[in-house]
Amino acid sequence: MKNDIFRTLLDLGFSEDTFSEVIAVTRFENMWNCSPLGVKLNSENKTLHFYVYEGARILSFLSKRNLFTLNVVNEYSAFLNCIFKRNIENEIRKITNTLGYLRIADAYIVCENSLPIKVSKDKYLVNAFAKEIVILRNKPRAFNRVLPAVIEALICYTKIKPYSKVYGFSSVLELLERIRYCKDIVDHATSNSEAKRAIDFIYEEAVKLANNLREDR
Repeated sequence: MKNDIFRTLLDLGFSEDTFSEVIAVTRFENMWNCSPLGVKLNSENKTLHFYVYEGARILSFLSKRNLFTLNVVNEYSAFLNCIFKRNIENEIRKITNTLGYLRIADAYIVCENSLPIKVSKDKYLVNAFAKEIVILRNKPRAFNRVLPAVIEALICYTKIKPYSKVYGFSSVLELLERIRYCKDIVDHATSNSEAKRAIDFIYEEAVKLANNLREDR
């Protein structure tokens, strides 16, 4: 990674000690896929790195060295659509037939991945080498509590299945409680009906999933 690219990543808010929530856009088996990821910088080898769990669709894509984009997005709807697979094709703008980015991204980073390294039973480490950064939005936007709360709820939702297998059903109940807390934040932070519907939907889907896992025990 060139020094100017590394500096731009720092300017975008990426750091070594805090995960930055982005969306990876990949093309695999003639299908576009969006995957929310928590990404950190590694200043020693100047890469971005993230973790992927067994069973995630993106893991198949990453089994070979490929180009993909990491998208910096400030819209909770993009994360919601990716996790629940809503209208993904309509959200992507093609760069080539196998490379694309989210149309509502503030910026995107073209990356090449290393091969995944297994670090625990169901968890893999992936390093990504940034090749190019494209800034699409230069105007800053004010911070609010809704986006972080919705993203945290979505992260908790995606952990329910793998955590139930590794840590047992008690971890599912803990994740449900965290999602309920995120719901309380959104309910208090905004009167926007779309945001409220989004967090209600996540909580309801989480409860359904937890009930199904309880029955399967």
